[in-house]
Amino acid sequence: MSVCNITALYQYGARDSFLRKAWNEGRRIHASGGAGVASDGGVEQAPPVDSEAEAIATLLPIYGTSGKHVYPTYEAEEKLVDPESAGLTQSILEISFSFSKRLAFTVLNLALDRLNDANTLPHIHAWMVFVTHLTGSIPAMRLIEKEFPWWPLVTMLNDMRLNFDGPAEKIEANTFPVSRKGVGRPLPEDYGLRGFDWAERYFPDRWFDDAQIDNEERTQELSSMTNIRRERILWLALRICAAGDWMIYDANTRIFTLHPALAERMEQARKRAAAATQIKREGSQVDDEDEDVDMMKTEHSSDEDGYVMVPKPNEPKQRKRQLGTQLQTGIAGHVITPEAIAEVSRFAIVRGPEALDPEITAFVVDTNLLVGHLETFNLIIRERWAVIIPNSGKSSRGVPSSPLAGY
Repeated sequence: MSVCNITALYQYGARDSFLRKAWNEGRRIHASGGAGVASDGGVEQAPPVDSEAEAIATLLPIYGTSGKHVYPTYEAEEKLVDPESAGLTQSILEISFSFSKRLAFTVLNLALDRLNDANTLPHIHAWMVFVTHLTGSIPAMRLIEKEFPWWPLVTMLNDMRLNFDGPAEKIEANTFPVSRKGVGRPLPEDYGLRGFDWAERYFPDRWFDDAQIDNEERTQELSSMTNIRRERILWLALRICAAGDWMIYDANTRIFTLHPALAERMEQARKRAAAATQIKREGSQVDDEDEDVDMMKTEHSSDEDGYVMVPKPNEPKQRKRQLGTQLQTGIAGHVITPEAIAEVSRFAIVRGPEALDPEITAFVVDTNLLVGHLETFNLIIRERWAVIIPNSGKSSRGVPSSPLAGY
């Protein structure tokens, strides 16, 4: 599950993947003189930027069919925080990346909440390898750090460190933790991680060759593997602490904490999201108040003889609402007449931005539109639009069915 969710963050190997391009951007910054992660013994180390990465990129598919290559840098990643509020300002890539993060981090959060559950350790182990890899590129980390479940991770690490009975030097060393014999046994998930670019520098040289494990024994779970996973997770956590401003580890108290700089960035992102939600809520309330005022204006108009019923310019809106209510009632009873739809449409003819309003516009679409134009489909779903899909099939008697039968 962790590998699937991480692959989704990479947008399934797309050449214009946000993470891949942000990682390359970070590598270029490092090559031009920026700080990197210098390490040894299987820990992430910044490779020189050469033509190899570009050659690999040409083998990857382009996401979607538009051929439009756009990706954000870490200076504008706030755009990806809330896919539901961003609307049509987002591309398909941005929408998919936002929802991929939401799914991946929700699942990871569930695993982190299960303290002392050995069954979740392989999932957490894979994520720690991935995050350690990303720390080698600040632009890449900026794309995920605000939504990543850091606080549950810190809680889990502190609980794990408290119950860790091995020598502190084992997890605080710079080299990959191996057994005292010098030849370790790969964990079952090691074989699942092998081959991914985000794990290729995690394992020591000849890690799999020297182990000499038969194919039938690769998935065999031993009782000692639980402690090995805890040791590796703590070791990777210390690599993350040493790489940048994400977590802090106090060797004296043996406690992990969130870095103040990251906490500040997360708080600023939370405030921006809350402000955007408040603006959206206030805008919705203003629209509701305007509708109430419009309905009041249509009821009466005074003259010298008293009150008489006089149609106002806003009356078509009121009539449209009444017909829309009748139409919805008909939908509940599976009775829809073309006359009702025609009358609603007659009162709903508007121009300009107001035409894109769920209360005014109805979509009559072919299913290919929903599949081929995901941005339009996202708008329809988010705004809860009424959608009518014509049914061009025939009835059991061979007579063409009503075009509204398959709404």
